[in-house]
Amino acid sequence: MALAEAVRTELVAARKAPGGLTPASMASTTTLRAVLGGGDPAAAYNALKHSLLAFEGDTSVMAAAYSLGFASDGYTHLDRLTDFGTDYGYDQRQARRYSDRGVRELSFFIAEQWSMEAAPSLRLTVLQGADLELVCSTSNFHFIEMRDPVVERIDRGGLRASLPGEWMRRHEDLLVHGFAHYIFDEFDPQQETVSVLWRGEMWPTCDVSIDKSVGSPLGVHVFGARVQIRVGVPIVRNGILD
Repeated sequence: MALAEAVRTELVAARKAPGGLTPASMASTTTLRAVLGGGDPAAAYNALKHSLLAFEGDTSVMAAAYSLGFASDGYTHLDRLTDFGTDYGYDQRQARRYSDRGVRELSFFIAEQWSMEAAPSLRLTVLQGADLELVCSTSNFHFIEMRDPVVERIDRGGLRASLPGEWMRRHEDLLVHGFAHYIFDEFDPQQETVSVLWRGEMWPTCDVSIDKSVGSPLGVHVFGARVQIRVGVPIVRNGILD
């Protein structure tokens, strides 16, 4: 998982720093600051402390806590490893192995527990004039690996036809924003369904809106990375009628 690896890389760099990870040094991180604190280094630092508390009794994560400076005041990483070894009865080599394992466990925990904060966002707007139109916009952290969304029209028999679309992208700090506009010419709402599939490292959150010009209700079915839209039926989210 790229997110877990990005977190691990920053934790490893932080434990090497003089004094370990501090609220001030958290400001120089990218992934940790974004995922744990929404860009706020103080909030990210506190969230990381709470993450460590979730592993109470785990020797490996405790070693990582020493390495990062949460459980030791040692100035260098070696000082902090020595403190852990002294308190828990391990030599320096054993202490480092425990710290490596603890950083790895903590990285996967952060990547899983903060998945909602890090989740990519998919926004769809349906317009209906002479033809059905779909305006798509996406947003994701640059360290979350995502493919281009695939937009299809599906007929009643299950035949799929992909719509060509050119995605425009804009980078803003930690985020990558995408935009595309699709036109479904001669769309038959009684026979066809719109499908949007956005695959990647994480399932996106989805928001579907309807332009006032659309006279009929929309049926929206969201499951994982796929959104299906039908015109003229009730809205369904994960099998539940809105």
